[in-house]
Amino acid sequence: PATAMEGVLVTLTAAATDADNATLTYAWEQTGATASTNPVTLTGDNTATATFTTPTALSANVNLEFTVTVSDGTNSPTRAVTVTVEFENDRPIADAGPAQTVAEGVTVTLNGGGSNDPDGHTPLSYAWEFVAAAPALRGSRRADLVTSLTGATTATPQFTAPAQLVVNTTLTFRLVVTDNAQTSVSASRPDTVEITVTAGANDAPTADAGSDQTVAESTLVTLDGTGSTDPESLELTYEWMQIGVEDDPAASNYSPRVRLNGANTARPTFTPNLVEPATLVFRLVVSDGEMSATNSVDITVNMADNDPPTARFTAAPNSVTPGENIVLNGDASRDPEGRELTYTWTQVTGMPAEDEAGVALAAEHCFAVALPDPSTTPTATVAAPSLMMPDPDNAGQMIPCEDADGNAITQVVLHFQLVVNDDGSSGQDSPPMHQSVTVNVPANNNLLDAKVLPKVLRNITRGINNSIYQRIEQRQRADGKWN
Repeated sequence: PATAMEGVLVTLTAAATDADNATLTYAWEQTGATASTNPVTLTGDNTATATFTTPTALSANVNLEFTVTVSDGTNSPTRAVTVTVEFENDRPIADAGPAQTVAEGVTVTLNGGGSNDPDGHTPLSYAWEFVAAAPALRGSRRADLVTSLTGATTATPQFTAPAQLVVNTTLTFRLVVTDNAQTSVSASRPDTVEITVTAGANDAPTADAGSDQTVAESTLVTLDGTGSTDPESLELTYEWMQIGVEDDPAASNYSPRVRLNGANTARPTFTPNLVEPATLVFRLVVSDGEMSATNSVDITVNMADNDPPTARFTAAPNSVTPGENIVLNGDASRDPEGRELTYTWTQVTGMPAEDEAGVALAAEHCFAVALPDPSTTPTATVAAPSLMMPDPDNAGQMIPCEDADGNAITQVVLHFQLVVNDDGSSGQDSPPMHQSVTVNVPANNNLLDAKVLPKVLRNITRGINNSIYQRIEQRQRADGKWN
């Protein structure tokens, strides 16, 4: 038989002769079973040449049968012809159904039941997938939506509309249907449907300040709020604060304040330096810009071995005249555990040698300064020595301090020491720190200088007898210091 493809024009031609040369007539007719299942329209069916268009949307090859009858008016012979129309598969048509508008959290049913196959192949297979969201869903929600699409290979799959949306969100799903002809055109072109989910009210975030910790003092501690979440996946801000602060080590609820670095980040840090073991409590507040939530975490700090403090002090001014004030300031001293310090001041040099004459007398008046007893006060103000001492030969009179050679002392360097202790007698002493101050007698100084010799001046004004004055004059002339 002759063959033809679907939907093409086919020409049937009859060739006949008559011995008497009579005029011939022609009559074409579709016959056989396919005349009713796949009928065609014959054009020129009363001529020697008839035409028809082959049927389309076939599900298999079809044999079309035709007969032609030729008549000379007396005789009418008949001949048959078969045309095989070869099956050509047509793509099925996917229909993803109508667009929908739904609320947050409801069950949504997609409908691909309008899909069909022009060739009538059944059943069709269905493949649904989530394509996109506008605006884009944040975090893991896109994956969650895909995995929650149940019945994705049926005509009517379902999913739960996402909740905690910030704005109305349009979800797009794609459908492809496939017939069972197993040809290169068995799959449909994709069709899409849009599902608009109406956003509800903003939901509060969840704050997570992390797990409680037990740490040793003087170690770096990191708080962790990264477990905090927002239902709408909005960006969160962080604010940490220490609560329940009690700085008194003797208190039962001792919880000293610490310096928190990065208090506006998800992971702030601090280093605890404590006097006693304590539990520090920190509160985290997270906000999505509209709503907030709080959570707290306990950090238990155990004590390590007590570390010695460090003594630091200044002596100012470092060059003074007799009687001028010297300020010793140990406020820069520190204890690693933050304990309260006791300050002990000592004058370590500036005293005469032990074998010099008049040690006790000179020590009291020429070199020594009055230092305070040990205390928790970090500063001490002392007066520089006058460099004058009582005249051993004349009670109540003052004379310049002299060195071992009998020369008047015009300069002395005083050395001071500071030791701090972090817990009284049971605590740790710091290594000592030293500072020096130079005491200078002014170059134009004489025994009548009221700043240096106030007692002498007062005695003179009260009528010191002339012999005392003469003795002083003689002493200075002998030393070449008479002015």
